[in-house]
Amino acid sequence: MSFIKPLGIENEHPGYASEPNGSDHLVSLLKAIRKGPDGKKTLVVVTYDEFGGQWDHMSPPGLGRTGPHDQFGPGTRIPALIVSPGLKSSSVDHHVYDTTSIMATIEARYGLQPVDHPAGVTPRDAVSAPLTRAIRLGTQKT
Repeated sequence: MSFIKPLGIENEHPGYASEPNGSDHLVSLLKAIRKGPDGKKTLVVVTYDEFGGQWDHMSPPGLGRTGPHDQFGPGTRIPALIVSPGLKSSSVDHHVYDTTSIMATIEARYGLQPVDHPAGVTPRDAVSAPLTRAIRLGTQKT
């Protein structure tokens, strides 16, 4: 398991970074992973650390909705790209996920319990939907 946070001109932050450099960096990482020894059984989730508002075509759902949320609601939608040989289909998944759905997916894949951490992660990843509606866990295509 690896987490990659691009730095400098490759992080796509407006004002000082370059979106083309960030996109090129991402493509080179994806190609390297795919060509690597475990490329045919590797799940990659690409997501962003803020949203900027440009991704929403409507306001996020408010309180009273199911799924993970805090006192302010479920929060803004953040785009994510899933790259995996275990994809069920190549499409837009309209199910509600949370950033902690990534943790929930790891927990589901390896049979782990939600993380018990003083920062309060447990309640959120325990109720977050894993990405299993979009991918088959443990799938390896040859």
